[in-house]
Amino acid sequence: MNSNEYQNLAARTLIDGPEQPLSVDEVVMLATALALHARLGAFTEKLKKNVLHRHQQYDVADFLDDIGDLEVDLTAICEDKASAPSYLSDRDTMTLWNAIGLLGESSEVAQLLLNYGLEPGRELEIYPDARKEWTKELGDVAWYHAAIATKLGLQMSDIQEANIDKLKKRFPKGFTTEDSVARVDVEPTKDLTQILGQAQQDLAGRVRIEGVGE
Repeated sequence: MNSNEYQNLAARTLIDGPEQPLSVDEVVMLATALALHARLGAFTEKLKKNVLHRHQQYDVADFLDDIGDLEVDLTAICEDKASAPSYLSDRDTMTLWNAIGLLGESSEVAQLLLNYGLEPGRELEIYPDARKEWTKELGDVAWYHAAIATKLGLQMSDIQEANIDKLKKRFPKGFTTEDSVARVDVEPTKDLTQILGQAQQDLAGRVRIEGVGE
């Protein structure tokens, strides 16, 4: 079975909208949960880059500082109800639905790792029952990946091809820390001064933006 065949078969159990419209409170709860996961994800991504990919020196003190910031941010997200949408279309509702599902199933995968490994002197167990659990949970993650792609009008094969093309460009000879830091496939983020300077250049000098180029 190829990825597009899987996506088409997975869509058999994909619905167009909820059986009952979500209330404003339900939308707020889901949007808040999504924001919480996004903030946790940013924290996890920072750990990945600095601890695993060695982008920057990162020690326990940095970790504890980030945990403190995370606690403050999570509290703020929970208290900020005004930023959550009060209405969603059926398509947006189902995209949110499947995003929440993906995050939940990813958490199940994390729990499996805690259940079967991560203990000193103990390797991750892949005995038959564990293999079945890993297959089930990773399969659920794959379903939600496909569901979100379908709702957004994307083909899994295109997503996978784009990902491989990105990795080939970023890591032409396989993974290295140097290439991970360089990220040659990502256009550098411009600061405000650069953006304003470019805008002034584009205007061919007809308008001067105060403080830029002085």
